[in-house]
Amino acid sequence: MPSLGLIFIDRIKPAKHLGYCESIPPPTLASSPCHPMAPVCWASINLAKLVRHPLRTTLALDMVELDRLVTTAVRLMTTPSICSRFPLVAQAQEAPAKRRIGLGVTGLADA
Repeated sequence: MPSLGLIFIDRIKPAKHLGYCESIPPPTLASSPCHPMAPVCWASINLAKLVRHPLRTTLALDMVELDRLVTTAVRLMTTPSICSRFPLVAQAQEAPAKRRIGLGVTGLADA
C-alpha cells in the first residue's frame, strides 16, 4: 500500500536545500516536492520494532539500532541512484547530480 503524506509548500520552499538550482513543481506535475525527472528512492523505518522492554514501565527506543538502520538505509537507497540505467536522458542526468532519498518513520503511535 502506498504511503500518503501532506506537504505544505510554503514551509518547504525556504528549507529546500536545492533551491539555488531548481524550484518545486506544481502538484499537477509531480507527486513529490522534487524535480519531475528526478529519480527518488523512498523508505521508512518502523519505530515500533525498536522499542525495548515494551511491557515494562521503563521502555525506550534502541538508539544504537536506530543509528545502524539509518546508516544502512541511506547506503541502500543511494546505491540504486548510482547503478541504475534510467529510461530517460533527463533522469540519467539528474541522478548523479543530486542524491535524492526520502527516509521517514512509521510506527510512532505504536512505539
